[in-house]
Amino acid sequence: MPSIVVACVGDPGVAEALGKKGTSSDLTLFNSVLGEQQLVFVEPTRFPEKMVALTTALSMAHRCLLVVHALSRSVAETLATVDLFDLPTTLVRGPSVGDDELRRALKGTRLEPEPILAED
Repeated sequence: MPSIVVACVGDPGVAEALGKKGTSSDLTLFNSVLGEQQLVFVEPTRFPEKMVALTTALSMAHRCLLVVHALSRSVAETLATVDLFDLPTTLVRGPSVGDDELRRALKGTRLEPEPILAED
């Protein structure tokens, strides 16, 4: 069964809704199976205290799920770090963040042209 590793970054707690909790330390792993596909969601639990948690999660991943509920310093650090990694990235904004506001934060990054999904 092939597996896909997804780094869930931006706002903490997103991965918890996507899979069953597994190993937890600086990173927390959440496991899920969708048909024949095994999914592992990696959340950098100790970020922003430890930057290495974020870079390790992104290094392990095949894809990145970037969820933004509010623009903050840690989200800005996350955006800058995700920009350094060549990962396919899905952007999701929470209801308190406007498209224009998030577009301004993404300006000049490789994420700027990416579509932004609204969280349901």
